[in-house]
Order: sequence, then C-alpha cells, then structure tokens
Amino acid sequence: MPPYRFLFEQCKIGRLPGPEALVLPADGAPAPGYEVVPTPAAKALVAYLVNLRADAPVFNAPMTVPATLPGMASTNAATAAASAK
Repeated sequence: MPPYRFLFEQCKIGRLPGPEALVLPADGAPAPGYEVVPTPAAKALVAYLVNLRADAPVFNAPMTVPATLPGMASTNAATAAASAK
C-alpha cells in the first residue's frame, strides 16, 4: 500500500511533542527535533471512513417460500397427476 505522505507533515517539536504526533519505528522516524502529524485532510478522511460504519452488522434476510393460492397446484407433479385423471 502506498504511504500517502501528502496526508502527513513534518513539524519541529516545541517543548513537548504534540498530542497528535505519530509514534513511528526507528527506521521511519523523522530527524531528531521533528515530529510527524496528520494534516486536516487526513483527519477528514478518517472521520469519513469512521462514518461509513463498516462495523455495523449485516443481517441476512430469511428466505420465504411463496404461498400457493387456493385452487392452484403447489408443484408441477401435482399438476401432471391432476391432468392425467
């Protein structure tokens, strides 16, 4: 999967790292004194994906068999037996 680097920006750390700063492994970490934070576009994308509610359960509709009308045969075999008489 591509890294989508345009959704993040590298900022200089003030006194303390920001609350939204990403915790990255050593091989992907920024230079000392810098942190990686999400852009407003990244936050909007996450809000959209969360709003999709992919965790909502999907229920299977029960399969119903149509009822036969009075005076009508329910199967082809019954129709063939009735016409043979």
